[in-house]
Amino acid sequence: MVDYIADYIETIHKRPVYPDVEPGYLRCLIPESAPQEPESFEDVFKDIERIIMPGVTHWNSPYFFAYFPVAHSFPALLADILSGGIGCMGFSWAASPACTELETVMLDWLGKMINLPEEFLAGRDGEGGGVIQGSASEATLVSLLAARTKTVRCFQLENPELTESDIMGRLVAYASDMAHCSVERAALIGGVKMKNIPSDDKFIARGSALQKALDEDKAAGLIPFFFCATLGTTACCSFDKLLELGPICNKENLWLHIDAAYAGSSFICPEFRYLLNGVEYANSFNFNPHKWLLINFDCSAMWVKKRSDLIGAFKLDPLYLQHNHQESGLITDYRHWQIPLGRRFRSLKMWFVLRMYGVKGLQEHIRQHVKLSHEFEKLVLQDERFEICSEVILGLVCFRLKGSNELNEELLKNINDTKKIHLVPCQLRKKFVLRFAICSRTVESNHCPPCQWIMETPDPTAVHLSEWQKNYFAITSGTCTPGQKADGYRAQILRIQYAWANSEISQVCAANLFKKYAEKYSAIIDSDNGETGLNNYAENILTLARSQQNDSDKWHSALTTSNVFELKSVQKMMQAGKKFQSSLMAPADAMVVVDKEVSASGTPGLPKLTVCSNARETDLCASSSKFISQGADILECPPSLKCLQSGMPSATSTTDMPSTSSACVNHLLDTGFRATPLFGNKEAASSSSLKAQGHFGGGQNSSFFNQSSLPAEFGKLGKRKAFYSSSDASSSMSSSLAPCKPTSNTEAKNFHGSGNKNEESNVTGFKTAKEQLWEDQQKKYQSKPQCAPVSSYGGLKKSLGARRSRGPFGKFVPPVPKQDGSEKGGTQGRPYGSGPIEPSFLVDERLKNIEPKMIELIMNEIMDHGPPVNWDDIAGVEFAKATIKEIVVWPVLRPDIFTGLRGPPKGILLFGPPGTGKTLIDGEHESSRRIKTEFLVQLDGAATSSEDRILVVGATNRPQEIDEAARRRLVKRLYIPLPEASARKQIVTCLMSKEHCSLSEAEIELIVKKSDGFSGADMTQLCQEASLGPIRSLQSMDIATITPEQVRPIVFLDFDSAFKTVRPSVSSKDLELYENWNQTFGCGR
Repeated sequence: MVDYIADYIETIHKRPVYPDVEPGYLRCLIPESAPQEPESFEDVFKDIERIIMPGVTHWNSPYFFAYFPVAHSFPALLADILSGGIGCMGFSWAASPACTELETVMLDWLGKMINLPEEFLAGRDGEGGGVIQGSASEATLVSLLAARTKTVRCFQLENPELTESDIMGRLVAYASDMAHCSVERAALIGGVKMKNIPSDDKFIARGSALQKALDEDKAAGLIPFFFCATLGTTACCSFDKLLELGPICNKENLWLHIDAAYAGSSFICPEFRYLLNGVEYANSFNFNPHKWLLINFDCSAMWVKKRSDLIGAFKLDPLYLQHNHQESGLITDYRHWQIPLGRRFRSLKMWFVLRMYGVKGLQEHIRQHVKLSHEFEKLVLQDERFEICSEVILGLVCFRLKGSNELNEELLKNINDTKKIHLVPCQLRKKFVLRFAICSRTVESNHCPPCQWIMETPDPTAVHLSEWQKNYFAITSGTCTPGQKADGYRAQILRIQYAWANSEISQVCAANLFKKYAEKYSAIIDSDNGETGLNNYAENILTLARSQQNDSDKWHSALTTSNVFELKSVQKMMQAGKKFQSSLMAPADAMVVVDKEVSASGTPGLPKLTVCSNARETDLCASSSKFISQGADILECPPSLKCLQSGMPSATSTTDMPSTSSACVNHLLDTGFRATPLFGNKEAASSSSLKAQGHFGGGQNSSFFNQSSLPAEFGKLGKRKAFYSSSDASSSMSSSLAPCKPTSNTEAKNFHGSGNKNEESNVTGFKTAKEQLWEDQQKKYQSKPQCAPVSSYGGLKKSLGARRSRGPFGKFVPPVPKQDGSEKGGTQGRPYGSGPIEPSFLVDERLKNIEPKMIELIMNEIMDHGPPVNWDDIAGVEFAKATIKEIVVWPVLRPDIFTGLRGPPKGILLFGPPGTGKTLIDGEHESSRRIKTEFLVQLDGAATSSEDRILVVGATNRPQEIDEAARRRLVKRLYIPLPEASARKQIVTCLMSKEHCSLSEAEIELIVKKSDGFSGADMTQLCQEASLGPIRSLQSMDIATITPEQVRPIVFLDFDSAFKTVRPSVSSKDLELYENWNQTFGCGR
């Protein structure tokens, strides 16, 4: 148990500071009644971690900043163990002389340390003395009861006609409105009236306020008798003015009790003793060494000037408690100084701590806490969203968001919900305030990042408060236009709706705010005053009516004409167009129109491209508002390419081309090279279609159609008619690229189709999956444009690997274009006048004598999956990596050495549980895990020369299914086990190095320890799950308003949560199977 306690204290920083349990969690974990038979200590000890610890708030964690400190140290723990072992009941000197006398001496020691006046000390002949109470609340109650008894007796002596009940009914006690609630409870128990004295703007009780209250109450016939002054209030650590209050209390015969529960410990430091000035006026004084002097709870030190006041109030002396020395005046019976009778040997832990730390050690502890609180204060002041609410004197900082109480309540909830740190609030002048108290003995500067994390927590209150403030100051600045004011009010209305939807403000508050800003918004919208309203400005009204813009009107695009055409993809398109033009086209008409009007996106300086190659497009070009006469700087067109401002096209000449070729070429351009405009809006794209004739045929004035293929309506330039002139309106243009050949009437009809239907397809810019695949193939293999890259060779055959997806135009679509496209192996139709077709892929010199179709089929089966893998990407499995290097890398580097017996094997098998890195080493796709025995049989007879080496690397997680023949040919069989601790640590470190995280070395070690049995894939999934923790902690935040920098780092708590959802994917039974197979057939160590 001692070891467990020591380990707990040393590792407490790794535990979540606040328990993640629901009310009633423990009752379901323990039996409903006590066991009838005794249980072993081991059983009880196991249940500590299982039942007790999940529900413990770790007050001594360095991340605990709530309430006030609860002192904690090893000397005090040892003294408590000794006190429990002794087990004495020190209610009187006779009951335990050592317990009584040590307490008297220790209280004198402590009184001298804080520089109390001599009259408070017991000494040898003093009238005062000290006693250890259970808490400051007990000390206040004891003082009030002693003061009440003393006052009643004095009044009865002066006024014998008054009964005790008459006097009790008129007694009234006082305290500051910042005093602890225990003062009010003491008055309730004592049966007296209680009145709070209002504090000043610094939350300090002043003498003038007390005097005013006394005068009013005495005039009303009341009897003031008790005042409790506070040094270091619970809410904000303010200090009442003893030098003003003390003389008034002495003059009015009020018992002055000083409650310095928290701050009293600081008085051992000379620099803080000025806060105790005026203590000489007090009748009693109390502070809690168990808060800040490293003495474990409970230990509350109380002193009185006259111990007879306490003894006279509480002395009861039955015969069974009497002893021979009680009237000698040499001893103290502490049962007369307190409410309970029994008392533990609490002075032991004070004795241990004072001796083992010394005054200097305790002073250093106090000063360290004060230093850290001022560091946190500076951190808060650096963030303009927050404010400090009271003077920071000791170890408490009171701060809040600048805004409503609801905002601060939400902030506190978000902070505590993380379970990373723990805070509590207070109320100062009806403001909801967050208290940050330095509490733990072990807290140091390196624990300050959690404090800073409070400021960086991307809570919705901070983000929306910032936007609210920006809008407010913009509206009230007096420099806004009506449109900007309307935007600001509209944004405020949206923020109000958001805050109400997320319960940040009440429904009543939301309704009032909504009404207020809706009226202001309406006043601007409805006003017909040109200077203050928008009713005369239709453009602004329409702008406001639109949905909220995602970009600012001040934004300027980085795209310009020059840098767009410097892009490699654009240059490739231009070069492809030139090649296509030179090989396919004779001079003819094509009109390139450059519209320099600003597009709807608001991007300045970017012209639109419109290509006109037929009557319909000529009309569309004519409808443009501005033209330039020459487009040579864009597509290097000759100066003869012009489009008149009047909208009439220049005279065009046509070249006699076979209709077959023209249909094929137009079909190719219309379907294969249709593209979205590089810039401009979608409407421009719909009207112009930006067809590829301009890109790929713009170098010559060429129409891809002869005169016979043009419709009669071509001459009617003023009318908007479709170019395609088929009489059958129900037919549509075929989307497939069939081999180009002389078209029959039916084919021509299907090709031209109905203009309406085809136009709709073109204008919408929609692409079918077939069309998209065809474009992807063209982009990937543009070494030589082809009319139709479709081959049906092998289309009905089953591939060696997974069946390839069917293409859009044929039965089989290989991943590379083929040299011929006909089903019979003939050359497909190609553009008229083009040169000879060249191979679309490079052929190795050694493959020239092999049938091209066989090469093509094999190349189609070779697929490269995934990015390249480096050795460092694979954590652990060092033996396997070393073996791979020996039999793969080194023979390639030095084939002259690896000959004969050193020659590499023909096959390697990597086996083991899934997710351990076999596939990474193998470097192939998952589908390659299925080893084909037939292929291995063929491999057995393959020759392996020094130049041409064949090596098969396989990976499987089912090695037991491999037959004997395959196993014999895979000479090296390497077992890839689950990653060890070092490998798991490498995985976590590697993955987290790419993320914004805050993990200490000790936390990483704990993660590695808890992930025992995880595979590499499991570790990756664990890190992925943990990386989502910061996002999930945003809760109701509008994700659109947060910046990446505002997302908190990944912390250990996220991994702790991830362990609840991520489990090992490999069972112990499976591991046993792999290990047995490795012992039988494996080649590992």
